[in-house]
Amino acid sequence: AIRTGVPLHHLPLGTENLFAREFRSTRRPEDLIAAVERAEVVRVDAAAFEGGPLDGRVFLLMASIGFDADVVHDLTALRRGAITHLSYAAPILRRAVAWRGPELEVRVDGRPLVSGVRGTLVIANCRQYGGRLDPAPEASMVDGRLDVVFLPARTGLGMAGRAVGCRLRIARGPRGRGREVEVRCRPASRVQTDGDPAGPVDERLDVIRCVVRPAAVPVLAPPARVR
Repeated sequence: AIRTGVPLHHLPLGTENLFAREFRSTRRPEDLIAAVERAEVVRVDAAAFEGGPLDGRVFLLMASIGFDADVVHDLTALRRGAITHLSYAAPILRRAVAWRGPELEVRVDGRPLVSGVRGTLVIANCRQYGGRLDPAPEASMVDGRLDVVFLPARTGLGMAGRAVGCRLRIARGPRGRGREVEVRCRPASRVQTDGDPAGPVDERLDVIRCVVRPAAVPVLAPPARVR
């Protein structure tokens, strides 16, 4: 879509359908036809990794390092086909017992956000997140910025508490907003993008850098539904 300029439209047929949720698109054929006839195109931001094994990989919604990235990688290693929300139960429970947060050093536009603190990092281009946790509810896909949220937690149980805080909109932790994010991980950690592993399921990275690509992706906006 970035290379060709052809607008995207998401028919929600998966589990969370965050992109469709953001644009309020449906799976109804008549809504798709109306969107095509209306032909309103919105250009939204993307983000891309620069350097290292993820160089050039693009994401639209979010990237993360920490608890949820490990869950995503574990689920991918186990899955043999289509999944449901229940498919996440076993990886989440296993990580809740065994997970230990990596020590992260994070810089946003060159400014330090955290250094040597254990937890989970979310780099958000969109306010939507799985399970309605939405750790970055003010993130926008059209502001030319990435919202960065750090959730400090040393263990899986501690991370569960942070998740509840996100769901209740009372989560606390360092936050930043900028065009470029640099992260160093100790130990090397797995990364997820848009709900999928960023690379092989067993790949761990010690340094990542991502930058925003403003107005890079054309989206075919759904028409307002009239009842």
